[in-house]
Amino acid sequence: MGALDFLKQVLENQWLRIRTLSIERHDATRLSELILRRMQQPAPHLKTFMVPIIFPGNTIFSDPDFPLFAGSAPSLQIFNSLNVPFDHRGPWVSQLRELHLWDSDNNSAYRLLNLLARMPFLEAFETRGSNTIVVGDDPTNPLPKVVLPMLKRVFLDTRSSFSDWFQVLDNLIPADDCGLWLYHHPTTNLTAKDIDTLCQLLSRHGSRYFSNRHTSNLFLYLAETEFNLRHDSEETNPSLDGSEESDSGEDEHPHDDSTSRNNFAFIVECTSTLPENAAHSFLGALSPCQFNGIRELALTITGANLSPHDPNFNAFLDSLSSVEVMETDPVTLNFLIQGSNDRDTIILPALQEVQMPFADEVSNAPVLIDEFLTWRRTSGTPICVLDLQRPFAKLLGDFSLLDDQQGLKMVWYDTTGRRVEYRCGSGKPEMLNFSKSPAWLAA
Repeated sequence: MGALDFLKQVLENQWLRIRTLSIERHDATRLSELILRRMQQPAPHLKTFMVPIIFPGNTIFSDPDFPLFAGSAPSLQIFNSLNVPFDHRGPWVSQLRELHLWDSDNNSAYRLLNLLARMPFLEAFETRGSNTIVVGDDPTNPLPKVVLPMLKRVFLDTRSSFSDWFQVLDNLIPADDCGLWLYHHPTTNLTAKDIDTLCQLLSRHGSRYFSNRHTSNLFLYLAETEFNLRHDSEETNPSLDGSEESDSGEDEHPHDDSTSRNNFAFIVECTSTLPENAAHSFLGALSPCQFNGIRELALTITGANLSPHDPNFNAFLDSLSSVEVMETDPVTLNFLIQGSNDRDTIILPALQEVQMPFADEVSNAPVLIDEFLTWRRTSGTPICVLDLQRPFAKLLGDFSLLDDQQGLKMVWYDTTGRRVEYRCGSGKPEMLNFSKSPAWLAA
């Protein structure tokens, strides 16, 4: 008996016993007719429903042709189903802990907020797809404020104008430490209004999140078409990739990897160049955020429309006074040096270690790194460790000039994955010539 046949038998014979149903898209699509029939029946023990079905349907807020689970799913806490019209009429809606909505084409902000208002125990909310939200202009019927004190995770994937979506989020009041994951990839150019509302969102949710969470790491990627700021929470929840159903008595709680952690992300990615003032404005929106607890920083600046002397960028760097470890690249190091000329204080004063996993992919990397290390040493804040994070066999180029950086510890790995350390100034610069294979590599 094949896996699909087994799954079919379970759905046909054990539906009333199933507590967790999590099926991969391929299998769910092949069994869509059977699953749709089962979704018309009561599900007395079903707690988690994660079934991506591909079939022609209406928008997620349109009532389906039948009440989901015949209106009876007293244990249901997680609903996640691609392209299944969401039936908001069922009494089980008020008990949901997680709601994942997909492929929305023409949503009403009023209906969405009123729907969320019926879920006082909601802990995670996610929406993906085309996500065109329609707010309308009716001053006599203002959008309701929705307080969700248990909401800890919001994931929003949007392509349409963000200004209207902001009006929804602006009326949603989650827990103080709620994590927000925003991925905005518009199909048209960002407008000035879009940038303004995105900045308001980043400032408001970012300041609340970083004031209420333990945050020791931060990721910032600035490019010509992208602004990407992320924090991965140190607190993780168990996650199951669950591709099958379960009728056991165990308390299974599968999560999508993006909402399984209470984290924060603000990602704006355009098909064309970001507007000229976008990076400057987004960095300015970070001014209320508390980054004094950040110890690890991943920073990449490549082709961004941003000056090394940008005041908002400098203010952002000044807020990172506790960073001890930075993962970056030679081009970004050069950007930092350029911006240091008109500064009275040293950037990242606590920085001790620089990690550069792809340093050798830049042709003049040794020179750029040497300039950065020399600048830090003459400024009285020398770098102690330079970690190349790659096996010797995969490293390229001659880094032997770095042997003049007295006391610097350089790190890479041998063919067995063992950590190799070299103290610069030891008189063996050939150890740093990765264009040749030294005797120790074959040992």
